[in-house]
Amino acid sequence: MVKRILRPPYTTWKNGTYQAVFLPMEPGTYSLQIVLDYTLCHGLKNPPPDWFKRGCRHGSFQNPGTLTASDDYINRPLYYGAYFTIQVQPTVPQDAQYLDSLFNTSTQWCNTGCNLLWDGFGRWINNNWLPYTTGDYSSPRSGHRQGSGVLWIYGDSHNRRFFESLQRRQLCSGVFRACYHTNVWVYWLGSVNSNEMDLSYGGQDINVTRVLEELQRVVTQPLMDQESALVLNAGVHLLKSTSFRNYQKIIKGFIRILRDNYRGKVVWKTTPSLGKQTELYNGCSRRFHTEQRIKLFNAYAMKKMCEAGIPVLDVYQISASYPHGTIDGIHYPHFVFYPAEDALERYFVT
Repeated sequence: MVKRILRPPYTTWKNGTYQAVFLPMEPGTYSLQIVLDYTLCHGLKNPPPDWFKRGCRHGSFQNPGTLTASDDYINRPLYYGAYFTIQVQPTVPQDAQYLDSLFNTSTQWCNTGCNLLWDGFGRWINNNWLPYTTGDYSSPRSGHRQGSGVLWIYGDSHNRRFFESLQRRQLCSGVFRACYHTNVWVYWLGSVNSNEMDLSYGGQDINVTRVLEELQRVVTQPLMDQESALVLNAGVHLLKSTSFRNYQKIIKGFIRILRDNYRGKVVWKTTPSLGKQTELYNGCSRRFHTEQRIKLFNAYAMKKMCEAGIPVLDVYQISASYPHGTIDGIHYPHFVFYPAEDALERYFVT
């Protein structure tokens, strides 16, 4: 027996009802459990105005008790955790052909003009990821001259881990001359030490100008010429420490800096899913790192990057569908993103 765990996306109709849609590709018996994490938009709301000041210099690690409302996180299963069971019948080859045809048609109908390297739609079976569609659909290519330039990975710990995993691939040894990484929380992070998390170094509002200047210093280095490339993300530390309005300013600022200062190729990488939360992870300092805010911040950043003509590598879907969740409340095993690494490599190789 093959055990499959699906985590479908859901929609609220703003009238007390919700809809979850998923695509079961394998036949068998599926057991459904419904859990309510937040309600009344509590999963979306911004931190208090002085939230960043109360944390470390990156606006995190606030003391327990900083928030007055501690009951936003419900985490309660429907009907005391009872399971609903459905039976999915075996498919025939024509079903897969129809799905591929539907996908091909929908991409024409729903063409948003976004340069999407990869969307990650699929499912996991025994730790193997399989895409929903079997057709060979062309993804964009960069036209990169092999063996030239450097690949720079810029962003938070998700991108740091992505960089570490890329070291084993030809991207960092043959496609580009070398790979480099800049580690960022909200600001540049030299190394994770006690000073970075010390609340006595906080007490200031977020400095959006500084966030933008730090990216500018990287892309204006001599190494970052027209043969170079940048994989950029900014998500986790911003969504848990500051408002959506500030995030909008940062994304628009990033695009302006890249347009005015950088001639290489840029790929925007989305923020992965948070997965199933726990009370431990959902503590005071991490209250605003929610699945709802991840979706909101991702949607805005993708929209703006697409409008600017910047290709997007979307890793949200593959992480959201991974059945075993994170290893520490934030990060996933490296292999979860191997298909995304493949997509990035295809983009720069051919």
